[in-house]
Amino acid sequence: MNNSCCLEKENYQSFAANVWIYGSPTLVILGTIGNILVGIVMLQKQRKKHTISIYLTYLAFLDTVILYTGLSRQWILARYGLDIRNESSWICKLHMFLMYYLIQTEAWLLTCVSIERVGAAWCPMKAKHFFTRRFAVIQMASFSGFLFAANAHLFWSQALIRGEAGNVCALNPDFLAFRMKLWGWLDMTLASILPFSVMITCNIAVVVKILNQQRKRGSSQETKVQSVTIMLLTVCVVFLLCTLPITIYLSDTDSFESAYGCCFSSYVLWPIFNMLLYLNNTTNFVLYCVSGTNFRQQLRAMLVCRSNAVSALHSCKSSQIATIQNHTERL
Repeated sequence: MNNSCCLEKENYQSFAANVWIYGSPTLVILGTIGNILVGIVMLQKQRKKHTISIYLTYLAFLDTVILYTGLSRQWILARYGLDIRNESSWICKLHMFLMYYLIQTEAWLLTCVSIERVGAAWCPMKAKHFFTRRFAVIQMASFSGFLFAANAHLFWSQALIRGEAGNVCALNPDFLAFRMKLWGWLDMTLASILPFSVMITCNIAVVVKILNQQRKRGSSQETKVQSVTIMLLTVCVVFLLCTLPITIYLSDTDSFESAYGCCFSSYVLWPIFNMLLYLNNTTNFVLYCVSGTNFRQQLRAMLVCRSNAVSALHSCKSSQIATIQNHTERL
């Protein structure tokens, strides 16, 4: 019986190691390329005028930072057995804080985008004057400050605790009751449930408005507003599917360990739920391309423009070389 348990544990550990070693760099590379392309498209001249471009550019930046902050640690741990959180007290506290803070910030960024889309759909004239670039910056600063305060306790609740194997970044025993009874549910509320509730409500309101307009006009042709709405609704749904499993797991880890066993929970469910979380930070570019007609058109136009520019430059260089050769022959 003991040999069977040991064998199962070894298989689970091998599975987890393979997930981190091969999955982490794959998501980081794909996510980095995709997020850079999103940033380039959103910073085009015609898009700079829209506040949604500010939100989605910031979202691409957050996605990239989350990928590098979270997956680099997991890859180093799986590959070399070194946990960077255990290297110093400040790394322990800062890394834990960043992971919670960045993921929650991303959720509320999408919430702000959804709220703005409601305004643009129901009160387009007023929305142009109210949802300005200045308002977007103030809004981002406000919820970022709130989330910073909500997660600041991690600078005290996390600590390097000396154990038999050395220093370990772990929960400060003084905060055990707070973490067990309150923090898990608070994090799930801030990172997933509350923002998604606002997102889905806003997007339903926008869809209802669009359907009403189509009914009055008697047209089913896709407009720019519809394209953006479909794109953002897709992003919101994928966001919930990717982030909810890990927030539920963190809010009640003991229940998962009781139901599935400690080894299976730690070495199978934990890496799978983590990869789902980071998949959300990797796939936004794909979601924009698949569901956003306007985004696809601007990306295609940008790539064609750059391709033409490269061809023109190559043609110009070839012409210059030919001129120099002719001049040399005459000499």
